[in-house]
Formats: sequence, C-alpha cells, structure tokens
Amino acid sequence: MLWNYISQTEALTKANEMYTSEDFTSSLPSGAAWDRTLSWLEETKQVSILELVGDSKTWGNYKDDTFTNTTGLINTGNFSQTEKNHIFDLAGNLCEWTTESDSGGFRVVRGGYNDSSRSENAASVRGLYSSVGHFDGVGFRVALYL
Repeated sequence: MLWNYISQTEALTKANEMYTSEDFTSSLPSGAAWDRTLSWLEETKQVSILELVGDSKTWGNYKDDTFTNTTGLINTGNFSQTEKNHIFDLAGNLCEWTTESDSGGFRVVRGGYNDSSRSENAASVRGLYSSVGHFDGVGFRVALYL
C-alpha cells in the first residue's frame, strides 16, 4: 500500500492506530530508527555507505534510477530492486515522515522522492516540512516497536 499527500500529524495518528497489541506498538519511525535501519543495511552488506549517503540509484525509485524506467510513484513491492533485507522503498519513491523535528518546529522526512535525482536525495537525506502540510512526494511507513 502507498500513502502520500498526508500531513505528518495525520500520518502519526494513522501509524499509531494501525497496529495495537500488548506486545508491541506502532508509530512513525524516529530519526534514530531510520538511521539504525540504514546502518543495518550497510552492516549486512546490502548496500555501501556511498549508496546510502551519496547515490541510491541502484535501489531507489528516482527519475534517474538505473532499473525501472518509471516516471512516478510505484506501489510498494512492485520492483525487487527496491528491496533490501525485506524492506522496500527506503530510497526514493516517497519521502517519509518521521517523528524527528528541527529546532524551528519543522518535521523531518527521510528517503528521497521519485521526481528527484538519486544524488540529491539519497536514502539518508533529511528534508524539512510543516507537520500540517500535504505534499505529493511525502508519505509514511509504520514502524513496530517491541
């Protein structure tokens, strides 16, 4: 499923309500969780540090990627090239809301957008947006916390 054009406030509410259990909670990923996931991908040799911070074209949906010939958003799971360690679309496709914020009150999105270049918006990129804004290239994913 693909979620976009949703504010951070709405995404946080949806993510918190998506899964309920005594054993875990769901929410948007924190900035630390995003960074740890990227580190894990490097540690398990799924991607190099350069592919995380400089150029994610080999595994992200960008306007200049090397594999899809897509011209827009793709549904999660449609292209095996965007999967690393069973996680899809951390690079490109949509920037994704996190719980992180800056000192000015803006919220942080991560991961890059399909209408950008892979070198401008690698998987580790941070962008800042208003928490109540709705943007075509911004969506979210749910993190489960045990």
